[in-house]
Amino acid sequence: IPILANRIPATVNAQQTSSSSPLSQRETLTLLYNTCSGPQWTNADNWLDDDTSICQWHGIKCSNIDNDTDYHDHPVTEIVLVDNNLDCTLPPEVFYLPSLVTLDLGQNPFLDVDFASMEGPAAGDKMQHLRLNDCGLTSLDGVKNAAGINLKSLDVRSNAIQGSFPTEVMSYKRLRSLDLSYNLMQGPLPTDLGTNLFRLRTLLLADNFFTEAIPSSIANATKLQILDISDNALSSTLPSELGRLKRLTLLTVRNQRLVDEGITGPLFDFGELKRIEHLDLSGNGLSGTVPESFLASAKTKSPFMSIDVSGNRLVGTMPQSLSRFQMLRLYLIDNMIDDIAPELCGKSGWFFGEVRQFGCDAILCPRGTYNRWGRQISEAFPCLPCPGGAPNLGSTVCVTEDEGMIDDALDAIGRGNDGRGYIPTNDSLPSNDEDEARKQDTLEAATVHVPVGDLYDVLHDRISPLDPQETPFVREGHSWQPDNSYLHIQRTSEESEFDYSFAENTHHAGASRRNLRSRGH
Repeated sequence: IPILANRIPATVNAQQTSSSSPLSQRETLTLLYNTCSGPQWTNADNWLDDDTSICQWHGIKCSNIDNDTDYHDHPVTEIVLVDNNLDCTLPPEVFYLPSLVTLDLGQNPFLDVDFASMEGPAAGDKMQHLRLNDCGLTSLDGVKNAAGINLKSLDVRSNAIQGSFPTEVMSYKRLRSLDLSYNLMQGPLPTDLGTNLFRLRTLLLADNFFTEAIPSSIANATKLQILDISDNALSSTLPSELGRLKRLTLLTVRNQRLVDEGITGPLFDFGELKRIEHLDLSGNGLSGTVPESFLASAKTKSPFMSIDVSGNRLVGTMPQSLSRFQMLRLYLIDNMIDDIAPELCGKSGWFFGEVRQFGCDAILCPRGTYNRWGRQISEAFPCLPCPGGAPNLGSTVCVTEDEGMIDDALDAIGRGNDGRGYIPTNDSLPSNDEDEARKQDTLEAATVHVPVGDLYDVLHDRISPLDPQETPFVREGHSWQPDNSYLHIQRTSEESEFDYSFAENTHHAGASRRNLRSRGH
């Protein structure tokens, strides 16, 4: 008995099919249900109901159904099963639905896709949007076979994709949006990235381990509006070509300090960026002054304007020319800024009115003062006096005269002269054996013992394990606290890392270890 094209038993499984012999639409969707634990789905309304059109199954959309009540055979154009508890390796047959335009299976953490198992390019060339964010992907090998030439957006953020940049995605010449952020990719970005993907409007590469320089070919992607390559391990200088991307509204290259100082060199003026509203270059090693012509072409009345160059090595006076911005959030803390042009301190619309209320202090705390934000944000959080030293505007850390022992201790392990101390990274140290082996290779080491409670005060909650609500290591002198809880700090000159472990009763337990990395210079 021949099987009808739009009806098959619910027992179809992967062993009965292959991409070289495409199934009917109903067969393909039934295969998807059976392979991906359909009975456990959060919503499986109407699935496998022989008396219901496939176009009425949850998450399925079809075309040409406006004037037709019997649309079993109408083309499936969308499959949207976001956060629906799919648990499987996705059957490749799904990609061979000939009219499929959108496949959105994001937020299914137990879903993987084996692109490499596909026997060739997908049968249809109508696929435009492929979203597999927050799933269980570990590789994009073979992704060039997932869609035809018309793919416009690819979103695989927040997976566990490893390896180098997936150059196969550059075969999709019509891509407008590419999101590879929050994965485990590493190595340099392709030098021809912008040349191949010149139609991109959005490029998101944040939170990976990409290294080396930002490719100058990025200038070829002249339609870019959003570029986020933050939180990687990029180095070298900012390519001047970034300043030619006139359609950019958001550019963020923050926190490239996974290795060394990240992006270094001078801060150029980005004078051609007419549409920019969010610029974040914080947490790098940029040096020199802020140019008088900085963002000269940017919109001056945008209510969303935000500039963040905090945590660099900038010096000099913040230029008066920035006063042309009516509303602005300007983050400058943790630099070596010498002064602020007086005109900036009267900008009533900056920081949503905080500058009107607190003047220059709302931009940067004065010399000799500090708070954890490096500026006054409210009446409750003013800039506080720092008798022992806050040599720069916008200091976030104060080492007071009363804490001279800690001051000496930090000096002993090579603290910078900018008064900003150290902050922890999020990476755990190696195991005990590995830790001991590394100590044997230490070329120069200075070991100091610092009362944990005092260091907790100095670093202002920056070291989370020292939170007195979470650990027994709090300020000494409390009746219920041992008097000999110390922080053991060791500097390895080769790696510029500072290892610390907690010790109680003078025996180094080594139970809580993290890295400390200098924010100084």
